[in-house]
Amino acid sequence: MVSESCAGGTTTALAVLLAMGVIRENLVSSSSPKNPKKFKWDTVMEGFKAAGISIGDLKDDPLKAIELFGDPMMPVNLGIALGAAPNVPVMFGGGTQMAPVMAAALKLDPSIIGNIVQGTTRWLLADPNSSMERIAEAVSPKLPIVCINMDYSESPYEGLQAYEWGYIKEGVGCGGSCVAAVASSSGAIGCREILARVEKIYSGLVRPE
Repeated sequence: MVSESCAGGTTTALAVLLAMGVIRENLVSSSSPKNPKKFKWDTVMEGFKAAGISIGDLKDDPLKAIELFGDPMMPVNLGIALGAAPNVPVMFGGGTQMAPVMAAALKLDPSIIGNIVQGTTRWLLADPNSSMERIAEAVSPKLPIVCINMDYSESPYEGLQAYEWGYIKEGVGCGGSCVAAVASSSGAIGCREILARVEKIYSGLVRPE
């Protein structure tokens, strides 16, 4: 599994996706319930103006798109995925930040489409202010998405409940890690077991002994 965690990563994702012509509108998510979509769009358009390109100009050059508008996470995960996917299944763990990596990987090596999958969370897929499904469809109609149906609404920790309030949604491959745990255990590990472990780890962070 490769995954993401990069400050401002949905804005850089938007820029690369637009530069490649994968999408032509702002469909990326935000860690905030109030997705600053106009601010992101204006920021990307300012970058495009400075670089002298328009939407879709780099459709055949994903590496240039990442060079101009990406973040350090993208080339690292792209290289790992391209090296691994011809030989083993690769899960892209994360939300819309992983979309440009998947798009670039498929542009550079279309043959890996049957060996990659995106693993994410229901919070990301249920986000009313973005659409991972539409982005994935634009990347490739053959790109599968698997999500984990975690529920933190009854957790005693507000930091975890915040996921249910529209904050965070993804990050550091949390959805992909959960999907991988369920799959690798043949279902012996489920959402209940993952929640118990998450709360145990979280309690140690907020209430250290």
